[in-house]
Amino acid sequence: MTTKLKIHREALLIDGHNDLPISTAKRGPVVASIDIARPQKALHTDIPRLRQGGVGAQFWAPTCPRRR
Repeated sequence: MTTKLKIHREALLIDGHNDLPISTAKRGPVVASIDIARPQKALHTDIPRLRQGGVGAQFWAPTCPRRR
């Protein structure tokens, strides 16, 4: 195992940018039927890919458009 891979596997990798909330919000009421425990080709995020990439946590910060 390479040193880089060893560090990656031993450290907690936190994904600070994830489009899952906005991607699912755009789908409307269909969001309840999305199962991210299974591969989701139409989305950027699903549990199998998070595990494959070694992601241990997600950090989501909602943003709101400014009023002028």
